[in-house]
Amino acid sequence: MGYGSLVRHWGAPPKATAQNAGARREQARQQYQDEVDRIPIEGKFGQAKRRFSLGRIMAKLARTSEAVIAIIFIVMNLEKGAQTACFVSFCILQDRTDLPELGQGLPDIHM
Repeated sequence: MGYGSLVRHWGAPPKATAQNAGARREQARQQYQDEVDRIPIEGKFGQAKRRFSLGRIMAKLARTSEAVIAIIFIVMNLEKGAQTACFVSFCILQDRTDLPELGQGLPDIHM
């Protein structure tokens, strides 16, 4: 799997001149946007490290480490689905179908 198109190499910027002012501005804007886009992803990795022991991976091979990381993220997604299912079940048991949030983003439930 190649990441060449996704990785940008930021080195020392070229010397500021009037000719490259627009290019430098665009490069700074792109670098800022890249950093903003990384914030939620790094947050999920932080959550995985704290709650799911992602920081204690002891696998020796790269492929084994990738498999462990993939399993941890699958568990995170399953946990989110279980939370949603519990919420829906609770609302149905409490006969709280009048809640407007119940139907947003969830599959229709027919009984």
